[in-house]
Amino acid sequence: MRLALGTLTTALIVGPALVSPADAFVRSKTASGVPIEWTTNCISYYLNEIGSEDVAIDKVEAAIIDSFGAWEAPDCSDLNLTYAGRTNDASAGYRRSGTNRNVVVWRDDEGSWVHQSSIIAVTTVTFCTEAGSGCPFVGAILDADIELNGEGFRFTDTPVLAATRFDIRNTVTHEAGHFFGLDHSANTQATMFASAPPGERSKATLHEDDVEGICSIYPRRADGEVCIATAGSAAGDDVEACSQTPGRGPGAPAFAGLLALMGIARVARRRRQRPVRR
Repeated sequence: MRLALGTLTTALIVGPALVSPADAFVRSKTASGVPIEWTTNCISYYLNEIGSEDVAIDKVEAAIIDSFGAWEAPDCSDLNLTYAGRTNDASAGYRRSGTNRNVVVWRDDEGSWVHQSSIIAVTTVTFCTEAGSGCPFVGAILDADIELNGEGFRFTDTPVLAATRFDIRNTVTHEAGHFFGLDHSANTQATMFASAPPGERSKATLHEDDVEGICSIYPRRADGEVCIATAGSAAGDDVEACSQTPGRGPGAPAFAGLLALMGIARVARRRRQRPVRR
C-alpha cells in the first residue's frame, strides 16, 4: 500500500497572533479531523552531535533535555521520555525503510536550510491517515523531528543574550508540544501560543493550558510509570509495524509553522516561521 500524502500549514508569527474565542489547548489533527498521538507514552529523542554554532554542545544538550522535560513533569500525565543521546543522524522526515529516530538538529551551514528563510524552526510529524498496512490507527504518530534555522538566526541559552537572539528552551519547548500532538493555543500566556518576540523566554515554562493539553493526550493511568499503549491504539489493527522511533513536529513563537501530513496512509509535517533577522 502506497503512502497517501497531504499537506496542512500553520503559521507562527513574531507579532500579535489572531486569537480565537476559544481560550484552550488545541490538538493537532489529520485532514479528516482525527487527533494525532503517539502509539505509546514512552518516547525517545536524539540531538544531532554537531549542535549549534552559537552555543557549546553540552549547553545545547542541557537545554534540549530541559525543553522536553517540561512536558514530562506534570503529575497528571504518564508521558515517559528518554533522551537517547547524540547521533550523527541529521535527517528530518520519515524513512519508509531503515531506522527512524526523533532528532533535534540545527541547520547552520550555508545552503543547509531548505525551508523559507523567514522560518526559524520546522517540526515534521509523521502520522497515519488510514489504519492497516503497518498503521495501528488513524492519527498514530510514527516519527517527529525538529530542525532549527541556524543559517538565518542566532540562538542562546542565557538571559544575557536573549534580547537579540532566540532562546533555545523557549523555542524547543514550544516545538516539543507539536512533537507530542498539540496545535497552537489561543491563550496568549501558553507555551503553545502561536507568536513570540525575539528574546522571549516564558514559553520554556508550561502554562496550565499546556498542562491540560498534554494530560488529555497522555493521562496518568493506574499502572504507574510504565510503557503502555495510548488510548488511540486500542482501536487499531496491528501495532507491530509502527514501532519506529518518533520524528517531527511544529514550531514555536516568533517562528512560523507548517504542518505537512504524510501518512501510512499519511504523514504529517509541521513548520514554524520566524521573522527574518535584520
